[in-house]
Amino acid sequence: MAGIGIDHVNIKVRDLEASRRFYELVGFRQSGHREGMLFFTLGGHHHHLGLYQVGPDAPGAAKEAVGMLHFCVNVEAEAELGALARKVEAAGYRVLTTVDHVVSKSVYLRDPDGNVLELAYNIPTAEWEHLENPLATDRPYSLPGEEAAE
Repeated sequence: MAGIGIDHVNIKVRDLEASRRFYELVGFRQSGHREGMLFFTLGGHHHHLGLYQVGPDAPGAAKEAVGMLHFCVNVEAEAELGALARKVEAAGYRVLTTVDHVVSKSVYLRDPDGNVLELAYNIPTAEWEHLENPLATDRPYSLPGEEAAE
């Protein structure tokens, strides 16, 4: 039997309330809870994200430690990506970087615990499927409404 997709991601957080506010800001809706846990959906599924509170003194992951680098949430349109990035920045979160991955255009940011979230608009397959290795190179990317990168 082969896998057919990724069902959900569960991450450990220090403060459920701070994390709830962040993930709701980027579009998740709470779909359930248990003691010390919150579950969120992007729609049409029981949950796409689970948050597990480990307490305020929990150490962060070491930069060079094995573990998750980031997880990605797709948006439907490139204009939505720009609007969401501006909304997140207005709420006090910093965009780490923006990248044109050839197959997608992405914005990277950190949640309250330092976990990296990628917000991405997927480029239509017809625009990159002719490339031998479309994942080989990244390019500079400016969000819609910003001046083009030099």
